[in-house]
Amino acid sequence: MPPAPEVCCTIPLGTPVRLEIMEPLSSKTQKEGDQFKIRLAQPVSVHGQVVLTAGDVGVGEVVDVAPAGFTGRGGKLVLAARYIDQQGVRVRLMAFKLGGSGVSHEDSSLVVSTVGAVAVGPLGVIPGVLIKGGQIDIPAGAEATAKLSSAIDLHPAASPDATDRKTSP
Repeated sequence: MPPAPEVCCTIPLGTPVRLEIMEPLSSKTQKEGDQFKIRLAQPVSVHGQVVLTAGDVGVGEVVDVAPAGFTGRGGKLVLAARYIDQQGVRVRLMAFKLGGSGVSHEDSSLVVSTVGAVAVGPLGVIPGVLIKGGQIDIPAGAEATAKLSSAIDLHPAASPDATDRKTSP
């Protein structure tokens, strides 16, 4: 039996990552289940060694959506960051959050769940997110954050079939 590949680094559960949404999204045009591209906006380092490079791409998903209604109902767009691909290894994500934090408006909602979704309400003002006529429009290039949903061991040369390696749930 060949020896197991040497482990380079373990990225801990909950490690924050900075993301960029790579395509425009709208409550008017998106459908539940639509996938969209995300990209790692900043490298992630463990003990001074870069383990995820800026520019690594991944996938987000539209979890729930509703266009603005004729009765004044605002649009709804619930998004989840699913994973970043790093040399064939899917680095799973959770706690997806758009823009800044600490924004509070009486009739708005920003929900971050442990399953990795964010909902933006009809009157919320979140940096980088434009709301026109009750629809929710997120431009390409909008920044977001997420966290790793499990610790993951990365090997110096990950093989293409080495997906979803996790060390904890």
